[in-house]
Amino acid sequence: MNDLERRIAKLEIIEECKNVKRQHFYLTDSGYPPDELVELWCEDGTWLGVYTDIDDPALAGTSAQTQYRGKKALREFWALNGQLYDWVMHIDSAPIITVADDLQSAKGKWTFLMPSTRKVHGVPAATWVGGIHIDEYRKENGVWKFYTVRVDIKIVATHDNGWVPSRYLDEPPV
Repeated sequence: MNDLERRIAKLEIIEECKNVKRQHFYLTDSGYPPDELVELWCEDGTWLGVYTDIDDPALAGTSAQTQYRGKKALREFWALNGQLYDWVMHIDSAPIITVADDLQSAKGKWTFLMPSTRKVHGVPAATWVGGIHIDEYRKENGVWKFYTVRVDIKIVATHDNGWVPSRYLDEPPV
């Protein structure tokens, strides 16, 4: 492969990785269909859990993360999210994707803000969720998929109360 072919291959991989993320956001915004979402992951893929930095309020804002590894755990995770959220809309920006020199894996970073309707203390509430997705992609059976998605949450707040004085709700989401 010459230099031009390598550069074109990297650009194609970047677009394929962007499409995996776009499909993920589209599906979550369409009601969290677990069977469709799980197909975006490699067989041994991992989600390093959304909102888990508030599962224990003492760890809010730290790197504490719950792992959902493998398709069975991922399917259960997406089903729980589908029960929690009545509505979500991912707004993403600033994707940064780098492709490994061997063209077999890639890494991505995405900033996102997600207005949503979810249950807070059992009652539907307008909420804001935002942070950074840090993704690892692999090609599995000729298809680019997530290998790992880590979510660094920067805000989970109600619309009514905003993110002051706390950027985190005091209740675990699931």
